[in-house]
Amino acid sequence: MSERKILLDERHLPEREGFLGSKITSMGADGSILKEVKTPFCDCCGILLKEVNPALCSCHRKICPSCTIIHENRAYCRECAKQIIAVTKQDFFILYGLAHETSLSDIKGISAMSSDALEESLSALYERGLVESEGIFIFTHYSVTDKGLAVLATAEQIYRREGDASNFIAKIQEASVDR
Repeated sequence: MSERKILLDERHLPEREGFLGSKITSMGADGSILKEVKTPFCDCCGILLKEVNPALCSCHRKICPSCTIIHENRAYCRECAKQIIAVTKQDFFILYGLAHETSLSDIKGISAMSSDALEESLSALYERGLVESEGIFIFTHYSVTDKGLAVLATAEQIYRREGDASNFIAKIQEASVDR
């Protein structure tokens, strides 16, 4: 039996981070042809991007639609969006709760946040202009500003899939229905 010579070798490889896919065809010294097809995958979750339109974050990560965070009409990966809005999960709990007219004591109880952590986050949100207060001392009422609502929309995209955050959201929504 004669030895078989490979005329065409085709390889499918994952594309590098930040690249959307490529094809390279080269010829070997023996006349064989090597074709490399580099397929794009989401740099966050690893899903194949062949059937979906990916976004490209400012950090050059390819991101699928479910990993894309939209902030001010731009697409970001979760890590970049977190850095841009600079809102912790505790900050998110407070913003989300206040936006749904939940008392600070209920937010504290549902999120299992300590009093010190609640006060620290609330103070930081107030200084950034994301929440405002009305009234004095024990009669103080906090509400989310327009700027805070814009940040909340992004923060919800970032945190809503995390177990404790999704439980918090569900409990706040239940409480809103009961009111």
